[in-house]
Formats: sequence, C-alpha cells, structure tokens
Amino acid sequence: MSQEEKNFQVIREIEHTRVHGELIGKIASSFCYVDEETLIDDLASDLDKHKEIFELAVLSEGNEVEGIIIRRDFTETLSKPYARDVYKHKKVRRLMKLSRKIDYRENIFALVEDFKDTMNQVGILSFILTRNKNQYFGIFTNRDLLLYLSSITQKDISLARKLQQSLVSEEKQVHKDGIEIYAASHMAKEVGGDFYYMKKYTKTNWTLSVCDVSGKGVSASLVTTLLSGTFEIYDFTKGIREYVRRINGFIHQSFEHDKFVTGIIIDLNEETGEIELMDMGHSYIYIIRNGKMHHLEYKNQNLPIGVDEIGNDDQENYKSIRYQLQPDDILMLLTDGIPEQSNQDNEEYGIKRLSALLKAETLKESSLKQIKNAVFEDLNRYRSGVPIHDDFTLMLIRWENPKAKN
Repeated sequence: MSQEEKNFQVIREIEHTRVHGELIGKIASSFCYVDEETLIDDLASDLDKHKEIFELAVLSEGNEVEGIIIRRDFTETLSKPYARDVYKHKKVRRLMKLSRKIDYRENIFALVEDFKDTMNQVGILSFILTRNKNQYFGIFTNRDLLLYLSSITQKDISLARKLQQSLVSEEKQVHKDGIEIYAASHMAKEVGGDFYYMKKYTKTNWTLSVCDVSGKGVSASLVTTLLSGTFEIYDFTKGIREYVRRINGFIHQSFEHDKFVTGIIIDLNEETGEIELMDMGHSYIYIIRNGKMHHLEYKNQNLPIGVDEIGNDDQENYKSIRYQLQPDDILMLLTDGIPEQSNQDNEEYGIKRLSALLKAETLKESSLKQIKNAVFEDLNRYRSGVPIHDDFTLMLIRWENPKAKN
C-alpha cells in the first residue's frame, strides 16, 4: 500500500525486508519513520488518523537514525495545557528520544541473555534496528521479543508432548500366561516428568520401572526421553545395578544437580516370581496380598539417580533386594502425584485411602485395568474439581505362577 493510500501526510514507511533464520530483524513490528525536519503539529495530525502506529523512527536527511518517537510520550506531552500551541511550529527532533540501536542481523537467542533485565521491566520498551551501521531497518519492542519466544516455547512444548506420548503411552497392558502387567500415566501439564517402562528382555525376565523426574515441563520431558533411550539400548542381562550406575553417572554429569530422578527399577522372573528391586529414593512400591496392601521397604535406601557422583568401581554402593512373589500377588508402583493430590479442603488423598479402596475391591475377580480405573476414578472424586497438581502414574503387576497351571 502506498503512502497516499495510507493517507499519510508526513509519516513514511520503508520497504519490509524478509528475514530468514533466527535474526532479530525477523520480529520487527514497525517500519514507520519521519524526517527530522518534520513539524510536530504535522506529525500529531498523522498520528491522530493512525491509531495503529505506536512508535516510529526519526531520520536525518541521509536516512540515518537520529532517534525515536513513542506515541504515548508524544501525545502525553502535547496533551498538557498550551503544549500544542507551543510546539506547533517546532520540529520533531525536539520530542524524539534516544533509543538503543541493534543490527538487524543479531541472533535473537544471543540477545535474550543481554535483554533479560529489560524483559522483566513493566511496560513496553522500543528498540531501533539498523543495517549498514546506521541505516534504518525497523523497530521492535520487548513485547515482540516475548511473543516470539512464547511462540517458540509453545512449539517446543507441542513437539515435546508428541515425543513423550510416543515414549510413554497413557495406558499399556501385557497379559500372558502367568503374568499380567498394566501401566497408566496422566500428565498434569502438557509435558511432565513421570515415566514408566516394561519390556521382556529374555524368555523369562522382565525389566519394569516407574520413575519421577524432578521438576516439570520441557526440561523434565527431556530427561524422560533420555531414560527411555537408555532403557531401550541397555543390555539388562548385565543387571539392573550396572544400569543404575551408568545412568546415574550420565545424569549427574549432564545436569549437575539441576535434575535428578527418583524411581523403582525391577527385574522380574516370570517363571519363578522372584524379583530384584532397586529403590532409588522413591519408596512408592507396595505388595497387595490376600486383600491387604503392604509397603515394601528396606534399609539403606539408595539416593535418587543423578544426585551423587559414584565412580566406575562403586557398583557395590547401590543396594538391591530380592523378593519372592506369591501366586496372585499384585505388585504396585506409583508416583507421588497420586497420594499427594489434594481436595477442596487442602487434604491429601493419602496412602490410607488408597489402601482402603484396594481392600474393598474384589481383586481376584478384577482385571488390573479395572483396578487402575477404580483408583483413578476415586482420585478424581476426591479432588472434586481441584486442579491436578502433579502427574499420576500407576503400574500393576500380577504374578499368577504359570508352573502351577501346567
């Protein structure tokens, strides 16, 4: 659209230049300017007709940047008594302000650290973009920068959610002769830090795990992605203690205490019902036997994964226990989002309520999916509309002693 079509008297607009890549010129939101010889009264008339213009550059005769006009400051000055008469025949450089000038080719993310204090300030701040040292390119504001970073964050969250959903299904079930496994996970936010894993790695043995990454959001989902990859590629015939040693060293070195993982890692022999279990600072593991729920705990619990650096020869510092399942035992693993969910009175759901619920269920006649549904439905009734504070993850393993059926 030409200057005439826009009905500009003194305001001009430079031709927009398309910017590729993550350069700051990409977020320019204004391209308007006036000559420094422009009369203030003429500019005021133009701005009265064009409410969409919030800032514009002031250029010299050689099109070099001299300063900036901010509408709110400009109009505030002219709204004072007799100001319009005083400034009527004066030139705009009397009311222009100096502004930081930035080359439009600067990388956006390189500028973010430099702008962190500016981004926390209240109000809109404007910055002039230049090319060829001092030639006008456009104007951007701290609001433009925040909106752009927000759009990138939303894209990252969407991508992280798709990736996490491909790695951690909302529900997964295995039911074969002698063993039934059911896991379900519900994220409190678009992406979360809960993770579960189930895989048979020999003819008789399974690796089972429920983990909870510290923190939430995209950073936590990155760690769950890492966990998923390591579970998939590790040779579990070497044992779960060796796996924990390796993943602990990697997370500790990579995140330097910013992230850690609590979790339960289990090696289950489906023929014998014997399990080897490592509790990495998690504790939410229970045995349901004969209608009663028992907390499975032991002394010398391990630290969460990634908290402490342990050397290559320190595998003995990781403690595991062995436990023998009985026919029709149900092993239950969960994350803290379930017992710690509060209701309208700010009271937590708690393990006692969960235990009472499972005692009331006819467990032998219920599938693991039915048990999971009963838990989640009761939890939702309890919170009664209170937002979900944390991710919910539940894994149930029923051992049926296949030898007894043969």
